Amino acid sequence: MKNIFYLFISLIIFTGCYQYSEPTYPTLDGTYIIRDITVNSTNIVDGELLDSLYDYPMTFIYPNPIGALDTLKLNKSRIHISGNRLFAGYYLENGGDHWREEYPLSITQDLITRRWVNLNVSYHSTFRKYLIIEDGLEYLILECPKQYEDGPYGNEYNYSMTLYREGA
Repeated sequence: MKNIFYLFISLIIFTGCYQYSEPTYPTLDGTYIIRDITVNSTNIVDGELLDSLYDYPMTFIYPNPIGALDTLKLNKSRIHISGNRLFAGYYLENGGDHWREEYPLSITQDLITRRWVNLNVSYHSTFRKYLIIEDGLEYLILECPKQYEDGPYGNEYNYSMTLYREGA
């Protein structure tokens, strides 16, 4: 009878425990350099798709630019992510790194898959949501949302950019 009691107590203890783990947070912190950009342009009227790969040395300007990730010099433009801030406009002064622009950012998680999916950057009076395609150890691939140029008869643009982590 005593063995049955101990078995019952041990079943309650071991099956009633819920193992809780802290949620993980993406490791986006660091300085990145923009290496390449792929632009997908679709003509809205006839549905023609045009893919373009921008590589060094080029300057890329997204239609209707509003923020730091819309005007980029490939292999030259740098951004820095630290906590909930995005820094852009890199320059050296007195032997140290400095940034001209600073924007608040937030990262959102998919409720079902628990994957970190969006990087939201607040640009002054508006914000832009970047889709996190891949968060690798030494790189980050972001996709910008669609934008339209020339009204309802123009082109629809979206782009993805590959950023590589710099330094240690």
